[in-house]
Amino acid sequence: MACLFNKIFRLVLITAWLVVSFASPVVAGDGFSFSWQPNPATDEVVGYRLYYGSSSRSVTGGYDYYIELNSGQRCPAGGNGFGCEPLPAGALSCQNLFRDNPTCTVYNLPGHVYLAMTACNAWSESAYTHEVAFPPRPLVLSQVYKLLLD
Repeated sequence: MACLFNKIFRLVLITAWLVVSFASPVVAGDGFSFSWQPNPATDEVVGYRLYYGSSSRSVTGGYDYYIELNSGQRCPAGGNGFGCEPLPAGALSCQNLFRDNPTCTVYNLPGHVYLAMTACNAWSESAYTHEVAFPPRPLVLSQVYKLLLD
């Protein structure tokens, strides 16, 4: 089920309670595993989206694609639900999506990507969670010096 929007008639805000954390890939290959704290039942969440792109949204203002975690579809981020296509078999694995301790693993992401999540109900979509990069890039020496001097 895709996230539905009706912001003009109902202004229901849902909070991004999502606390995304890294976990080691479950199987060999390029897998990004993550978990989050689910939204409270009062938010009436009908879906979660994993946004990703080759650049940080702080640079570009948005992401290239999102994955509807409950339906396993990949959609262009600016397409308003149009142009979606099913992910290949085995590209997404989720457990407990609408219960305690939800976790997902996405396989075969295209190189280095920046990711964030949102939660959706029938009326609106939450703000993005904090952004993470996969695979994490190591700090370069100039960044280490900056961290030590700050």
